Amino acid sequence: MTSKKPTRLTSLLGLAATGGAAALMAGLIAAAPQNADSVTLADEIEVLITENTIEMAASVEAGEQTFVVKNGGAEEHNLQIMKGEWKVKLEQNLAPGATGNLTATLEPGTYEVSDPISPEVEKIELRVTEPTR
Repeated sequence: MTSKKPTRLTSLLGLAATGGAAALMAGLIAAAPQNADSVTLADEIEVLITENTIEMAASVEAGEQTFVVKNGGAEEHNLQIMKGEWKVKLEQNLAPGATGNLTATLEPGTYEVSDPISPEVEKIELRVTEPTR
């Protein structure tokens, strides 16, 4: 008698059947790409800053969002999000290779994302949309 190697599907079904549905969903959410064009609430938004660019999702949902900012450059950087007179930025500049978190409650609209200590870094636009949930 030979034993069958479980397939990914049977493993996932077995996990769900044994009460692991929450763990399964958490794993699927964690595995979702973070630099997608749009990010929903409760996702962490990955941001990469270098000497020339800021790379991140172009659109996020309104509400509390956490930006996980990594300095991929050789100089210090920071992240600032601004709309009109309102602005928020990282509390401390990031050394090369360092990562920091910026949590902000965003209203729907268009924001400017920049590096306030490095004006040569290209500014980008962030669209904040109504929540879908």
